[in-house]
Amino acid sequence: MAVDNDAPAQVANTATVSGGGDALLANNSSVDAAPTVAGTDLEIAKSAYPASVPVGGIFTFRLKVTNNGPSASTGSTILDTLPSGLTFVSGDAGCASGTTASTVICEVGPLASGDSTTVKVTAKAALGTAGAVLTNSATVTAHEDDPSTDDNTSAVDVSVQPVDLAVSNSIVGNPASLDAGGTYTWRLDVTNLGLSPAADSTVRFSVPDGLTVDESSLDPRCALDGATVVCQLGTVGPQADVPTILIDAVVATTGAPATISTLATVQTSEPDADAGNDSAATATPVVSGADLGVTISSSPTSVGAGDLLTLSGQVTNYGPGTPVNPVVVITLPAGTTFVSAPGNCTYDDTDRTVTCDLPADELEPGESVSGEIVVRVGDSPVGPLTATATVSADTPDGDLSNNQATTSVPVNAYAGLSINKTVNRAQASPGDEVVYALTASNFGPANAHDVVISDVLPAGVTFAGVDSPSCTVSGNEVTCPVGTVRAGEDTAVRIRATVDPIAAGTSSSGHQLDVTKVETHLSAAGASTASATATCPSGYVATDGSVRLDAVDQGSGTFADAIVLADRVTDDGRGWTGTIRNEATGQAQGKVNVVCLSQSTTSGEGHSHDVVLSAPIVSSQSWTAGTWDVDLSCSGGRLATSPSFEFVSGEGVVRTSQTDGSGWHFTVDVPESADATFAISCLSKSLSVTQGHTHDLDLRQISGTVTVQPGATAEIQLTCGDLEKGIVASYDLDPGLVSLGNDPQPKTRVFKFFNPTSAPLTARVGLRCLSTATGGEVTVSDITNTASVSTSSADNTTVNDQSSATFQASRAVGPVRPITATSTATVPSRGPARVKVMIGSSEKRVADVKLKTLKRGAGLRKGAVVAKGRTTLRPGDNTVKVRATKKAAKDVRKGRINRATMVVTTRDGERLVRTVRLT
Repeated sequence: MAVDNDAPAQVANTATVSGGGDALLANNSSVDAAPTVAGTDLEIAKSAYPASVPVGGIFTFRLKVTNNGPSASTGSTILDTLPSGLTFVSGDAGCASGTTASTVICEVGPLASGDSTTVKVTAKAALGTAGAVLTNSATVTAHEDDPSTDDNTSAVDVSVQPVDLAVSNSIVGNPASLDAGGTYTWRLDVTNLGLSPAADSTVRFSVPDGLTVDESSLDPRCALDGATVVCQLGTVGPQADVPTILIDAVVATTGAPATISTLATVQTSEPDADAGNDSAATATPVVSGADLGVTISSSPTSVGAGDLLTLSGQVTNYGPGTPVNPVVVITLPAGTTFVSAPGNCTYDDTDRTVTCDLPADELEPGESVSGEIVVRVGDSPVGPLTATATVSADTPDGDLSNNQATTSVPVNAYAGLSINKTVNRAQASPGDEVVYALTASNFGPANAHDVVISDVLPAGVTFAGVDSPSCTVSGNEVTCPVGTVRAGEDTAVRIRATVDPIAAGTSSSGHQLDVTKVETHLSAAGASTASATATCPSGYVATDGSVRLDAVDQGSGTFADAIVLADRVTDDGRGWTGTIRNEATGQAQGKVNVVCLSQSTTSGEGHSHDVVLSAPIVSSQSWTAGTWDVDLSCSGGRLATSPSFEFVSGEGVVRTSQTDGSGWHFTVDVPESADATFAISCLSKSLSVTQGHTHDLDLRQISGTVTVQPGATAEIQLTCGDLEKGIVASYDLDPGLVSLGNDPQPKTRVFKFFNPTSAPLTARVGLRCLSTATGGEVTVSDITNTASVSTSSADNTTVNDQSSATFQASRAVGPVRPITATSTATVPSRGPARVKVMIGSSEKRVADVKLKTLKRGAGLRKGAVVAKGRTTLRPGDNTVKVRATKKAAKDVRKGRINRATMVVTTRDGERLVRTVRLT
């Protein structure tokens, strides 16, 4: 029988028996009474989640109470005692903080037998608990009797995640050693490797003796406290990096220890899981500095042009250490050239510096080393001349104020007198008059007084007059007092002379030249373009060539459909290129021929003469539809060869290509529009000079005419005489007549034409014939005239007080020395940066002049243009001034460019390349 939960304090149970015929009913009932006692066996189970939190994190504790009976619980009380390090945060209804902060009391309501209930309590991990394991215990107490109290208490362990601060200490750049007097930066990096925040974090950096911290540059988080830099980092989050701390410090110049040792230590108010990474050290050796000083002096105390100047330098070590790799660099004065230096020194022509590696073992503290450098003063020095010496080493220098020194030398005031002589003709015949121009120039800085120009006329010319009344003549000597020539000015006189008769050559025999031809096949399929090139043998040059059209497939078109786009000499002058565009449907076939002339005579007289042939003279044209003319000319004594054309775009018919005096004339019919180039070269009528003589070429022109009937082709032959070869062909066609080219044989030239029109058309043809035997010897005399200039004033140099001019006296019919140039060029000391060069010409012509670097240097690559200009050359010698380029002007003015390549190119195809020295 079960007792109800609401049974009274005493329970009575009555038993009654009944039956029929019972006379005594009083004993038919019996009562048994017993007191009631409530009994509840309560059990508590405690758990927590999460099992681990960082400092400041929240644990949730679950307290499960179960009534194991037998009686219902009318209520119970849970006492949860929090361990040190946990702080009560909240609980379910009925829970509240106890009499102390570490206790939580939760009232639990009625609980039937067999039922359970759960109460939640939250608590926070307090500061200072990082890495700790905390045990939380709770006890339940029933309001009724509890027959078993062994299960009335339950505990659970929770952990607080750790803090692990780590610090690194290094020097920026990781130097292997520290220089005394040097400034370095120490780098501190702090990281929290743990999962809990590190509160109240600081890092301390010990400052050893010999190291001074720059307080002005300290991180705002840091302050210098005695010999320690203390940096307040605050709370460092879990697995967080602190912004890098940089500490600038200076190593003592003197008195520094042999090794600078530093220690960085990081701390936090939380327990640190790993103390092994809480500090980091550096230990770096110190290299003692050396205070080097330099002095420089010069001898003599004043100089003039051409003088030797000695620069004496001395380097002293004022200690305290010994220098590593000491070096002194001396910058030479402008306007001087290097002569000599000690063996431990090297000269750099680009920078104009002398670099001397000094012996460190001779520069112990208190010791000195010295040396001398010798330079030569230039022709036009501008004072004062200043040299600078700079000393340095790989070791620190505590005093840089004495690491550089200069010396200056005044320049004596000399005049810069020079003379330049030219002649107005490069080649003259007996009886011709030549004019010598003698120009005295003073580049300063002082005036030149009592200047006299003197000229002794050479054999081969006779005095004819002078333009200055102050000049006197005695025999063949002309003397011209010109007075004072001020600095920067010049004065000139002109002397006329007549060329004397020239003796005839000693031999009437001539030399032999060779003419040959080379041909190559040219074929173009229908509706295509094709090219072919015929090349002369080695030692030959091309004088003429032709595209010859032989056939167009029958029924596919006519010769008029094979359009010649190029009929020209090759770029190297040794071959001929032909290009055709075949507008027929069938194949067009032909040949490319080239006429080749030996570059020099081939007979065996013990010497030879070269053919004098100019570079191509080119004219570029851009035309609309119509008929156009192109004229190219050669200067006196030369004839046109290698007439060439090429259509760059569009097309046209060159119906006239013929000699015109010494030049050449083209007539072109353009159907729509076209861009084309035309060119000739110019052949001198005389060979080059060898052994004091030349030979004239024997040239003549022959011609003929042919009429071609409608729809027909026709040929005409022109044949040169015995010992002659045809070297240049020409033609002039009626409009509509088609040239099929010509075939050199080479004495005979065969011309072929096609008439696609309905009327007869005429072709006029010509051939220049060259005798393979040259004329007899023609004497060529080099007549050189030298003039001089003098002054009573001090002249900085006499090297340029003489000047010569040369022309060639000859009966030769062609130019034998078209362009000449002297090997020196001058740079004026004042005015714009220019270069003056002397160029000789046999006639009037326009020329482009360029000076280019011979080697890399002075900031310029090899072949860079340093000066350029365009000029009109007159017959004879010409003083040409070309302006320095912007990039090279300073180097030209300061004399840093001593030699250059001069390239002279004339409009009529002459080209001269030679090396010149700049003075």
